[in-house]
Formats: sequence, C-alpha cells, structure tokens
Amino acid sequence: MFSPDRQYGIKYGTLIEFAQGSPLAGKCFLVDNCGGEHLINELCGGPPIWNNEGTKVAIPVWKHTFLKGTIQKILIIDINNQECTLFRKKFRVLDFKSFNKNIIYGVDSPVHKTVEIHFDLNKEEVEEKYKI
Repeated sequence: MFSPDRQYGIKYGTLIEFAQGSPLAGKCFLVDNCGGEHLINELCGGPPIWNNEGTKVAIPVWKHTFLKGTIQKILIIDINNQECTLFRKKFRVLDFKSFNKNIIYGVDSPVHKTVEIHFDLNKEEVEEKYKI
C-alpha cells in the first residue's frame, strides 16, 4: 500500500494464519522511494492506513501475551522522523477506516462485538519507540 504521494509503501512478507480461518500475519517492511526495504515488525496483520498528508502510517501489530493470548496493538511509522511508535492499548482485531491528522478511526473486531475506535495519537500511552 503506497503513501498518497507514492514515495513510500508498506509491503508484507509471507502471510500466515495463526489457526484455520484466523486473521493473517507476517513480516512488514517500509519500502522507500529508492526501493530500499526496512523491516518494521516481524508479526503485523491487517491493512495499514496512511494519514492524508502521507507522513504517517498506522499498522496493526500482533503480540502474544501470557494472559490474554494474541492481541493487536497500533504501530505508527513517522516518515519525517524515520521512527516507529508502538502504543500500549490492546485490541482484538483492528480494521482501520481513516487516519486524519493524529486521529485513527476504525473498529475493533469487525465480526464479533464490534467496538468503534477513535484513537488519538497525542493522548494514548506509548509502549516503545525505535528508529527505522
């Protein structure tokens, strides 16, 4: 999936199912305008979404936990700062609808017990930051 200006893209490696019929997951790469691929995370799944300006992209990341099983978190790639930010909040299965300014809209678990998401990057707790 390309940024609005088509200078960057998100590419998934081989995708697998956790179990039969489950959501897909795989390695995620940021592809730059020179064709360089930068590994973002080993276990991403679900379509990414770019903000309107093309400066940030949100990606659902799968995490294995001891008590809750496999959950998803939101990872933001900031193109200008060449930095990834993983947020602490946990989700079941993310389905992004739009990303305007610093707010992501979508749903958590689009099939069962759906909850609307209004995720403000400026107000959510950060778990980890790292450079690309």
